[in-house]
Amino acid sequence: MSGKLFCRRLLAGLCSALLLLGSGCAAQQGGKPEAEKGSAAPSSSGSVAMGRYVEEAYTLPKEASILADGIDSMPDGRLSFISCSHELEHLGPWSLFYSADGGKSWEKQEAPWLESYENAVIQLTAYGPDGSLYFVTQEYTEEFQEKLNAAMETGVQPAPEEYPPYRLHKVTPSGVLTDLPVAWQPEDDGYTTLLALHVAGNGDIVAQHQAAAVQYDGATGEPKHTFLTGFANYNSSSFLYDEVYAFVSGNSVQQFDLSNGETLDPISLEEGDGSALFIPSRDGKALYRCDGRGIYRLVKGGSLWERLLDGELTSLVLPSVRLQSLLEKEDGFLVLARSDGENLPLSYRFDETVPTVPEDEMVIYSLYENRTVRQAAGLMQRAHPELRVRYQVALEGESAQTVSDAVRALNTELLAGKGPDVLVLDALPIASYVEKGVLAELEEVLEPVRGELLPNITDAFRDGDSLQAVPTRFAVPQMWGKDAFIEAADSLEAAAGYIASYHRENPESRALLYLAPSELIADFYYTCAPAFRAEDGSIRREEFKQFLSAMEQIAATGDGQEIGQPYDASIRSFIWASDDGEGNQPEILCYLSQSMEDLAFPDAYASFIGGRKFALTAGQAEGVFVPEGILGINRNGRQELAAEFVQLALSEPVQNCDFEDGYSVRLDALRASAAYPYAEGDDGRQYQIFVNGEEKWLQVFWPSETFMEELLQTLSTLSVPSVLDPVLLEMLVDETREFFAGNKGLEETADAVIERTQAYLSE
Repeated sequence: MSGKLFCRRLLAGLCSALLLLGSGCAAQQGGKPEAEKGSAAPSSSGSVAMGRYVEEAYTLPKEASILADGIDSMPDGRLSFISCSHELEHLGPWSLFYSADGGKSWEKQEAPWLESYENAVIQLTAYGPDGSLYFVTQEYTEEFQEKLNAAMETGVQPAPEEYPPYRLHKVTPSGVLTDLPVAWQPEDDGYTTLLALHVAGNGDIVAQHQAAAVQYDGATGEPKHTFLTGFANYNSSSFLYDEVYAFVSGNSVQQFDLSNGETLDPISLEEGDGSALFIPSRDGKALYRCDGRGIYRLVKGGSLWERLLDGELTSLVLPSVRLQSLLEKEDGFLVLARSDGENLPLSYRFDETVPTVPEDEMVIYSLYENRTVRQAAGLMQRAHPELRVRYQVALEGESAQTVSDAVRALNTELLAGKGPDVLVLDALPIASYVEKGVLAELEEVLEPVRGELLPNITDAFRDGDSLQAVPTRFAVPQMWGKDAFIEAADSLEAAAGYIASYHRENPESRALLYLAPSELIADFYYTCAPAFRAEDGSIRREEFKQFLSAMEQIAATGDGQEIGQPYDASIRSFIWASDDGEGNQPEILCYLSQSMEDLAFPDAYASFIGGRKFALTAGQAEGVFVPEGILGINRNGRQELAAEFVQLALSEPVQNCDFEDGYSVRLDALRASAAYPYAEGDDGRQYQIFVNGEEKWLQVFWPSETFMEELLQTLSTLSVPSVLDPVLLEMLVDETREFFAGNKGLEETADAVIERTQAYLSE
C-alpha cells in the first residue's frame, strides 16, 4: 500500500468530502536587458512583429518516477528535486538530483543522509537562504498500516494521535543533517495536515495547513503567527517574498506580514480560479504567475499583469497537462507539469527570430468552454506551428453577453458567408443551420475513423444520407436509489408517484436533493424534452402538460426553495451518501453522468449500505443520451483544416483523456475508461461520510467488471439524443413560476409556453 498516496487521498477526502510550440507576446524576460523587456523586436521589413517564447520539452532521469515535492529553485540558481523510482509508492530509496543548466540535464548527487529515510515518506521540500535543504517526512509502520487496513473494513478512522507525526529535517550545503522540533498545530478536528513548506529569510518556517498557514520560530519550533487563509488543497499555491506570506485564493492573492502577523492588502488577479502557480522573480522586482492562459509578470507596486507568454500557443493550455512547479531560470522559465501520468518539464526561451504571433489563423467557436475541444485545439496547434489555432469562447467568464445575443451575432456572420471555421454546436440551433445550408457534410470526414466510433452516438444528427454534426462526447442521465424506487420508477409518472408516496410516509425527509420547480425542470429536462419537443423545436402540448404535472407532484414534496448551487455529479453523490447527522438523507440520487468516475462513489456506497440500485433516469423518453462537444464545419470556412480538426477531436490522443465533460465516442477509449484504474496495491480513495448520525469512512475502489460490462452494453444501445437548449430551458422556468405558485392553471401555462417558444423559434 502506498503510504504517501494513501495519506494524501485520505486527508483530501476527510477535509474536503467533497510539444512543441512557440508562444508568447512581445515581452522578454529571463536574462534580457531591462530596456528590451516589454517590446517585440520588429522584423527586417518592419511589417511583422517578431519575438516570442519557444517551448521545448525536457526529460527527467528515468529513475525519477515520483518527485517528493516538485522541483525547487536553489539560492545559487541551480534546480533540485528529491525522487524515488517507485511507480506507486512514495517510499525510498530516495535520490537527490541537481541541474545547473535550467533543467535540461540532471546529475545525481551523493546524499548519504537520504539513506535514513528509505522507509519514510518525504512529502515537502524547501531551501533556506543559506542553501540548506528542509524537508518533511512521515514514517508508516507495519502496525499503523494494519490499523489503516482495519479502518477500511469498519469505516472507523484511527484517532489523531495514532497517525505517524510529521518530522522536519534540515541538511546544510556541506551535508550535515539535523532534526528540527516543531510544534505543528492541529486542525479543529485534532488531525494535522501539512500542504506546503516555506523557509523565511530569518530562518522561520511557514507551513500551510488545511485552513490556515502557521509561522513557526526557526529556533524553537513554536508557533509565532497564524494566518487564516481559508480552505486549501494540494493544488493550492503559496509562496514567500519580501518577508510576506502569499496564498492564492480565487481571483486574489492574500498577503500576510511575517514580521507582525498582520493581514496586508490582497493582490487582484482580475481572472483565474486559484489554480495558478506563483513565484517571485529572481531580481526581486516582480511576481510571476503561470496557468493555462500563459505566464504573466506583475511589477511590485503595480496593478497590471503583463502577459509574457500566450498559453494558447503552448502545451500549457492543454487540459491534460497539470501544472506542478514554476521556476525562473537564466534564459526564461521552466514549468514542471504532469501529462499522461508522466513528469513533463517544459522549457521556455525567448527567440527573437520567430513571429510574435503566426500570421495565418483558423478559428473554432463555441458558446461555452469545452475541455475536449480545448485539448483538440492545443494538439492542432502543435501540428501546425505556422498557424494560429484560436479557440473563441463567446460566453467565457463573466461575459455580459447573453446566449441570445451571442447566437444572433454568430448567425449574422454565418449568413453573410463568413464566421469561424469550426462550430461547437452545443446550445446552437443545429436544425436551423442544416436548413439554411450553413454546415458542410461530414460523411467523408468521418470515413477514416467510422469503425472506431459508437454509431448510435456519432450518427445522432444523421438525416438520411446527410450528416452535418457529430458529437465528440456524450452524457447520460442516471439515478441511484433504494431497490423499491428503482424497481417502481420505470416512467416519469411512476417516479413522481413513488416520490409523493414516500413523502407521505416520511414527511420530514427529502426524496431528492433538488426539489424546487426550477431545479426539477432542469434535472428532468434531458429525459423528457425528446418527448415534449417536436423535431422543429416546438412544444407538443399534451406531452408537455404530462411533464409539468409530474414536476408539480414532485415539487409538492419540498418547500420550493432553490438550493442555488449547481452541484456536479461527485458532490451530489457525496450528499446522497451522507445524512444530516440525524439519519436523514435524500432517498434518490439523480444526476447527469459525464464520466465513469461518476459511478465509483455511488456504487461503493450502494455496496456499503446495501439495498441500493442504479438505473437510467426515469422520464418520458427511453434510451436518452446527451450529445456534447458537437462539431460542425462552416461551409464557407477553411474546410480542409476544419476536417483535420474534427478528425483530431475524435482521435485517441483526445478521446483517451477523461475531462469529465462526457463519455468517449470511441469504442476503444470508452472501454478503457471502464477498466479498473488502480495499480496493484493502490488503495483507491477514501471519503468521510455520515451513516445514521455516525462518522464513517467510505472506501471507494471501482464498480465490478460485471457492472461495467452491463453499463457498456447499455451505452451502446442509447438511441434518443437530448440536446440542451439553455434559452428554452430558461423560458420554461420563467413561464411556469406562476403555475407552481398556484396562480395559473395547467392549460393556461401550456398556452404561454407554446406561444413564447414559437416566437423564439421564428427569430
